[in-house]
Amino acid sequence: MTGAAGIVFQLADRTIVACDPIATEILGYSTEQLVGKVLWDMPRQAIAPTDSPFSSEDPAMVALRTGQPVLDAIVGFDRPDGEFVWLKLDARPLFATNATSPYGVVTTIWDVRDQKRQLTAAAGLEGQKTLPQTANNFPNPAYQIELETLYTTAPIGLCFIDTDLRFVRINQQLADINGFAIGDHIGRTLQEMLPEQADALEPIYRQVIASGEPVLNFEFQGVNRAQPGIDRDWLLNLSPLHQDNGMVIGVNVMVQEITDRKRIAQALLESETRVSTILESMTDGFLALDREWRITYANQRGVEVICSLTNLEADEFLGKSLWEAFPWGVGEVVDREYRRAIAEQVAVHFEFQYQPTGDWFEVHAYPSATGLGIYFRNISNRKLAEAALRESNHRYRRLFESMDQGFCLCEILLNENGEPIDYRFLEVNPMFEKMTELKDAAGKTALEIVPNLEAFWIETYGRVALTGEPARFENGSEAMDKWFDVSVFRVDGPSSLKFAVLFTNITERKRAEIALQKSEERLSLAIDSAGMATWDIDMQTGRGVWSKSHFLLLGYEPVSTGAATFEMWRDRVHPDDLEAVMHTLESAQNTRSLYSPEYRIIRADTGEIRWLKAFGRFLDNDARFATRCIGVVFDASDRKFAEIILQQSRETIARQLMEIELIYQTAPIGLAVLDRDLRFLRLNPKLAEINGISVDAHLGRTVREILPNLADEVEPLFYRILETGEPILDLEVRGETAAQPGVYRTWLENWFPLPDVDGQVIGINVVVQEVTDRKQAEIEREQLLDRERLARAESERANRIKDEFLAVLSHELRSPLNPILGWVKLLQTRKFDQTRTKTALATIERNAQLQAQLIEDLLDISMIMGGKLSLNAAPVSLAFVISSAIETVRLAAEAKNIQLIADLDATVDRVFGDSGRLQQVVWNLLSNAVKFTPIGGQVTIRLTQVEGDVQIEAIDNGKGINPEFLPSIFEYFRQEDASTTRKFGGLGLGLAIARQIVEMHGGRIWADSQGIDRGATFTVRIPLFASAESAPQTAVSQSSSIDGKPLAGHLALIVDDDSDSRELVAFLLQESGAVVRAAASASEALQSLKQALPDILLSDIGMPGMDGYTLIATVRSLKQCQTLPAIALTAYAGDGDKDRAIAAGFQNHIPKPIDPNKLIAAILQLVKR
Repeated sequence: MTGAAGIVFQLADRTIVACDPIATEILGYSTEQLVGKVLWDMPRQAIAPTDSPFSSEDPAMVALRTGQPVLDAIVGFDRPDGEFVWLKLDARPLFATNATSPYGVVTTIWDVRDQKRQLTAAAGLEGQKTLPQTANNFPNPAYQIELETLYTTAPIGLCFIDTDLRFVRINQQLADINGFAIGDHIGRTLQEMLPEQADALEPIYRQVIASGEPVLNFEFQGVNRAQPGIDRDWLLNLSPLHQDNGMVIGVNVMVQEITDRKRIAQALLESETRVSTILESMTDGFLALDREWRITYANQRGVEVICSLTNLEADEFLGKSLWEAFPWGVGEVVDREYRRAIAEQVAVHFEFQYQPTGDWFEVHAYPSATGLGIYFRNISNRKLAEAALRESNHRYRRLFESMDQGFCLCEILLNENGEPIDYRFLEVNPMFEKMTELKDAAGKTALEIVPNLEAFWIETYGRVALTGEPARFENGSEAMDKWFDVSVFRVDGPSSLKFAVLFTNITERKRAEIALQKSEERLSLAIDSAGMATWDIDMQTGRGVWSKSHFLLLGYEPVSTGAATFEMWRDRVHPDDLEAVMHTLESAQNTRSLYSPEYRIIRADTGEIRWLKAFGRFLDNDARFATRCIGVVFDASDRKFAEIILQQSRETIARQLMEIELIYQTAPIGLAVLDRDLRFLRLNPKLAEINGISVDAHLGRTVREILPNLADEVEPLFYRILETGEPILDLEVRGETAAQPGVYRTWLENWFPLPDVDGQVIGINVVVQEVTDRKQAEIEREQLLDRERLARAESERANRIKDEFLAVLSHELRSPLNPILGWVKLLQTRKFDQTRTKTALATIERNAQLQAQLIEDLLDISMIMGGKLSLNAAPVSLAFVISSAIETVRLAAEAKNIQLIADLDATVDRVFGDSGRLQQVVWNLLSNAVKFTPIGGQVTIRLTQVEGDVQIEAIDNGKGINPEFLPSIFEYFRQEDASTTRKFGGLGLGLAIARQIVEMHGGRIWADSQGIDRGATFTVRIPLFASAESAPQTAVSQSSSIDGKPLAGHLALIVDDDSDSRELVAFLLQESGAVVRAAASASEALQSLKQALPDILLSDIGMPGMDGYTLIATVRSLKQCQTLPAIALTAYAGDGDKDRAIAAGFQNHIPKPIDPNKLIAAILQLVKR
């Protein structure tokens, strides 16, 4: 048997209703030619093996008639192209539920032409052709429409991939996730479509194909084309699609993005950790109660206080009702105040005495959406101190010095009207200074120590001193940046203005309360909205506190004790997952890493298996010993396959039917089919969950019976579909269901007519997706789209500028080549007189210099963009720089009869900068002015001093600048006219380079123009040199002519693999009197050095075999060549290339194309040295 198998699906009358591409390729007919026809209407031959019931009858007909599969039938078939092929057929009947007669047949076809001789010889029936031709047409069955509906409307990614890992089918959702169109996927492999992810995904797909077992809930993180540069998380479920013989023919794939859920879980865990750290660091005790008064949490200080007073262990009160753990409090002030806080939703503050021990406690209680937060501290010492102050001065003094609270004795100060204006500290105890950080306060007034003290303190203390009424309050002082719990009362009788203050610094607690309140609000909101549960386990006792939702998640009924143990959780973990989960837990405890397993549990109440996802972390005490484990957990079953039920029978179901079943069982969206009476015929668990009623309770019941609150709205629309056959798409339905009574939710629904084989609508396909959260995110999404549109517009603008620049670059580089190559060709093939020859050579030189300047501009831009452009700064006279630039452009100006006017103020001070780069700026401005000024025009260059800056102005009366282009004139690659018909050349780089150079000197440059044909003014300002001294500068032209035979008597060795460059340099040196030896490679140069030592070595860098860097390193390793003068002649012309050449061993670096006079001058400088 050779090749892949094709599949043809026929109904009971043998008409073909579907076939795959492999079948059409084997049979030689298109899908349109086959669908609606009978397969064996075409000419064919038949041979029956001994173990097959098929003789000369159609295998599909035998399977339909007998209800039994026909296997290994060998058939000869005449293809429409005239080729006769041999086929092997397996025909399997298909049965509806509880039916005795097949409604169709699936035929699997293999091309076995290579076995023709053996098969026909064994059968002895070669050459037979039977069966009459018939024709019929058959519409697509209902299940195909249902499959297409699911693929079209499902809000999760769906696809089918064959055994070569090629996309056969894909829906729009997955195409959007991948960032490609649907058509781009079909027929292409994972590696072709998702190269960034294929290496990680292909082994998983091949595992499914090889093992025939699904891979479920595979979490994958990566980056793709849809959102480049952003890490995203997906959940993948891969299910193999089997033939009846067990062969896997492909993989059904479901993809769901879980990026947001992962981030929420991580944020919740971090928030829980921060809250726990704050609470555990507090010196006050803290208890957390839920809305059933159960103690869900106690910090370390709270446990210590309670255990010391009651002899209860932590596990004896955690999880219990407050009144069950502490029955003495029922009916007391704690009972009344706590219930008032919950009922009125207000914070309460009170003191009470614990009768069994006589200890006094101060309590602050704060209600929240989840219960009550209680802060408490033992104030017995303060109570004793207050009593002692009233009873005895002796006892007061002894307690004064030893008490752990701040204390001060003060006297109020009044103005002439008897109004308090300040107070004086008479005595303070040691804790006063510690808690207030105020030193040497005794004898001083409050405003002397804290000048900006709030008036509240003076007014409050004055009222106590004047009225004798004590006060107790908590208040903060911004001037001192602290919070205090204060008791104040008058001393020494009614006529006294003295008062005593007893206080505690509660800054730490107040900050913790504020942080805790905010954190609790965020945590509660996040947990409730994410549908999560929490746990907090004491690692010493194995007991802890669970949220109510955690009990319900595991199938436990929350009881009044609220007791939760580690064993209760472990008993619910599925036995097959327990070992792996325990290993993950131990590893997280040992490494203090995040605990994030995914596992199954068996619910205690129903025995139902559910999937959970948990995130947790271990918390240490001061000894780095794990004392607690906290975390969150949520039901992950809605993104797990509830069940993967594969029919283990000999019935072979068409691939589309299997896909529908898998989608119904696993899709995280609601799916259902209604009959014409609007009764539920089938639905998936997700829709049952949305409706709050089990799947079985739906079946056979109407929409009105299941959803009475929504029936009046949806029934007329359903009946309209039944009457018109037209779908209703993207319908938003809002209401409440039994799942969440009283809660209004929003669903996006798509309803499609379900036709039978005759096209009559027999029911409705329903697709339901909850979009409650999505509606809230629409505003953020619109904002994101606006930002994306702006970014796309900017990207398109950048691409347009780049394209214009590349077109101009091509033109500017190619244009000089035309006269260069043209004149070179003419000079090689013809003889000209001296005048014509000089004209040709001048043209070649001018265009070569033009190309060199273009390349220099490109190199400057490259260094600017790479941040490598540097300045050789020194004091510079700009008058000299401008004069040099004027000489450079003078010939061009004279050629156009343009008047050059230099208005230079000789008194202008110097600047500190790079004279060469500054001359480049001035030359660029002058050359632009000459270029854009018409014949007979005028260009003025003006140098003045403006305050602390030197100002250069280049003014012309030429073409001017379009006002719309003026803001972009200094941008890279920008030209006002970048078209092919433009009048002026250039790359649009000069002004961008000039701006960068000016800004590197601390200056600025700008342009002004009144418009087209009204001239332009370019202005440069550069800060003056700090020193007022100016020094005259002289110019030495490196390009000045060197006459005579300056290199006479010197031997030069030239190394270059390019013969043209080698011969040019040799000619120049010989004309200057040198004796020249030339080498075409580094190895030849080393041989030449052994024969005679030259006075100068000139070497190229980029050469095959051994480059110039390796050559100079080898030369320097030779004892006789360690001081040999050497120059690098190379086309590598960047600043970094020069540094690398000098570091390698060359004394100089001259970039190509070379200036002959500069080269001779450089050689003379080295050989004279």
